[in-house]
Amino acid sequence: MRATCAGLIGVKFAITASASRYFGLSKAESIKVGLTLSQGGEFAFVLLELARQLEILPAELNSMLIIVVVMSMALTPLLAELGDTLEQKETEVQAKGRGRVVLRGLDRRGGSGCCTAVCARTVAGRARARRSPPPPPLGR
Repeated sequence: MRATCAGLIGVKFAITASASRYFGLSKAESIKVGLTLSQGGEFAFVLLELARQLEILPAELNSMLIIVVVMSMALTPLLAELGDTLEQKETEVQAKGRGRVVLRGLDRRGGSGCCTAVCARTVAGRARARRSPPPPPLGR
């Protein structure tokens, strides 16, 4: 039963997170949405009751699927909390990965000098960019 519950949550997470990315949400937001909406819903009870009445599914399978839906719904608060945590971590990772731009070669007046933009992702890279000699001015 745990494997079936994990499968339900995993498949719904993959579909929901992928759809969220397709519709323009960030990776962090898509993870949160995927985990929050990955549980089974109340409509599953309606369908499973209908399947029981029409004898489409064996009684044991029907009972097991009801338990799986209940388990997935019980996990919703934990999955939502996990989604919040993962969203925060992903946002921090994305923020750390952004480089800073160091402009080199402008004179004090911001005038006729040549400008070189150096994008450095690490502190050492930015320090190296600051130490490097500026490029020669244009036309001199």
